[in-house]
Amino acid sequence: MREQNTSYKSPPRTFENIDLFEKPTTYAVVTGQQVGLFGGPMYTVFKTITAIKLAERLKAKYPHHDFVPIFWIEAKTMILPK
Repeated sequence: MREQNTSYKSPPRTFENIDLFEKPTTYAVVTGQQVGLFGGPMYTVFKTITAIKLAERLKAKYPHHDFVPIFWIEAKTMILPK
């Protein structure tokens, strides 16, 4: 995850979350979206914000644990001929 996010020039908060995964008390709040399916871009934004807010609420309820929001996007990679 570090290598991939370094190549994306991700912000420091991303690397802080990655570091949390080294702790056995860290859990992932995972959601995702298939590109262009069920509601378009606004639905994707809504689901992302929901995962972030849920992770924050879980942390408030269970302060001895950490919760990292993860959002995946299902997309096919297209390889173009040279």
